[in-house]
Amino acid sequence: MLEGTQGLKEGDSPTQTEALDKVKMIHMIELTCTDDQNWEAALLEKWRKYGPLLQLLRDHGHKAQLHVIVVGRTGTVYEHNKRALNKMGMNNKEAEKTLQHLSITTVSYATSLYWLNRNRIDDQRKSDNTQKNDARAGQKHPT
Repeated sequence: MLEGTQGLKEGDSPTQTEALDKVKMIHMIELTCTDDQNWEAALLEKWRKYGPLLQLLRDHGHKAQLHVIVVGRTGTVYEHNKRALNKMGMNNKEAEKTLQHLSITTVSYATSLYWLNRNRIDDQRKSDNTQKNDARAGQKHPT
């Protein structure tokens, strides 16, 4: 999200450097989904991953913030997420609504993936059984 680019008119085609010069704040947002027991490790890993980029931007005179949003695979959202959304300009009510939607969406996708995978496994088992039955039917039995 680039704050401060409102002055650009439609049709303007600034270079990346020119666009960055007009930016007031760069918000880097990383969304990660992890198992519920290891959310802190996932948070630290994202800070390790993007920390050098954040520092590089700051070293070049840009104001930049990294916001890591972590959601558990069961839809769990963590208190630090609300603070991250607050830092991006959301009030508490907006942040809570956003996190609730994120939680519901995560559970919905996780459920869909579960059933897709289960159906794939069931289809594979049926295929394997059909092949075994075909192989047995093709064997000659001694008479």
